[in-house]
Amino acid sequence: MTGSGTHGKGRRAGLWIAAVTVAVLALAVVFLVLPAVRRQAFRTVGSVVTFGSYPQQAQGTDRTPIQWQVLDVQGDRALLLSCRGLDTRQYHTEKTETTWAACSLRAWLNGEFLNRAFSGREQAGILMTDVDNGPAQGYGEWKTEGGDNTRDRVFLLSCAEAEQYLGAQYYRGPGNTNSEKAQAAPTAFALQNGAWRSSWQLTWRSDGLRTDDERRAGWWWLRSPGSDPGSAAYIFATGGFDSYEVNETSGMVRPAIWLDLKADIF
Repeated sequence: MTGSGTHGKGRRAGLWIAAVTVAVLALAVVFLVLPAVRRQAFRTVGSVVTFGSYPQQAQGTDRTPIQWQVLDVQGDRALLLSCRGLDTRQYHTEKTETTWAACSLRAWLNGEFLNRAFSGREQAGILMTDVDNGPAQGYGEWKTEGGDNTRDRVFLLSCAEAEQYLGAQYYRGPGNTNSEKAQAAPTAFALQNGAWRSSWQLTWRSDGLRTDDERRAGWWWLRSPGSDPGSAAYIFATGGFDSYEVNETSGMVRPAIWLDLKADIF
């Protein structure tokens, strides 16, 4: 009996050690491996990452993680652009001449949106960016003044940046698809708030992202001025840019941020 009892105790001890080992390995995966994989994704151009949260269902009561595309990595900072049109806003609430520095959309992004989409800890990882609004950032043929440079934590891409990162070019009418990389679909929340979307069956990106309604893209604002001081540039559903009056109500917002990769947010 004594030998049998000792054998049983040894077996139970072995099982307990195995269970502890599995638990330790699982914790290592959760606290070491997964964060490392996530950090690496933020350092990989073209990756899709999640950061912050924002309503994306029609009711607007959810806090769904925001998906971002990594557009650029420079040292310990990464440029992110939201994959979807997160909301629908006017570039400016009045039909008047304005610039990125003075428009209501900039104020909303760096106020209400910033505080709704990101926790205090997440906001600490979003860098204050010197935003260039000079002539080289706009569409050269328009010759419209872009206004003062700004310092923003959340901003929109310029015409030059949309071309650099997404291949967008000036929209030259139906049949010219311009850049599939620049196409974007609205969330259900953005649709509920009035976002326009195309009735065309547009070719979509090949990176695995899909719209939830037959791949129909919308149009989204850029920060650059449009063809006159009362308009702003935007990316059409085909992925090319043009200009709309600043108080147009059906444009999507795709925020951009520079993220500090050394911040304690991973």
